[in-house]
Amino acid sequence: MKNRLFKDTKEFTFLSIMFGITIFFTYTAGMIPAGMASVAILCFIPTVITSLIYGPVKGAFMGALAGLVSLSKAILMPAGILDPYFINPLVSVLPRIFIGVVPYYVYKLSKKIIKAKSIASFLSGALGAITNTALVMPMLYFLYGTEIAKAVGSSFKILLIGIITSSMLIEAAVMGIFTLAVMAVYIKKNPNIKAEQ
Repeated sequence: MKNRLFKDTKEFTFLSIMFGITIFFTYTAGMIPAGMASVAILCFIPTVITSLIYGPVKGAFMGALAGLVSLSKAILMPAGILDPYFINPLVSVLPRIFIGVVPYYVYKLSKKIIKAKSIASFLSGALGAITNTALVMPMLYFLYGTEIAKAVGSSFKILLIGIITSSMLIEAAVMGIFTLAVMAVYIKKNPNIKAEQ
């Protein structure tokens, strides 16, 4: 029984709500078209929150679901030049699994070093966003680098610099702030989150 993905109804309900929020953000204001690539402002926050509250296994599960949602959006509502390449699960799903893993360990390490939950929460959200770009872009390069360079009319290196300066830093700041705000409220009522154990 210990190996079940969902331990109880409360956990299942929480993950269902996080999944619903992920869908809502991905298809609305949570992913903003920005020319070459969409800026994932809010759509991966539920994955980070799940990671901190229920641990890296549930976080990875939520990250995979978030990746599947982004894959579906790339098919149904492509908004940027790079969106067609996100139909490949190696680009849209696999890297997003780690968005649900990295924040958990960042929180635990930050809390151990800095002793401040607020800073740990902010860094967890920010590093979750950076994880997304840091894993997705190399996957795009290895699978479609030449093709993408031809499509955008510039080298992949220039494209990468553009995405880092235009989207990754914004995503990191926004996700850090939102994670900080959500966790500050949640921890007051439920201090026994997985990342605190």
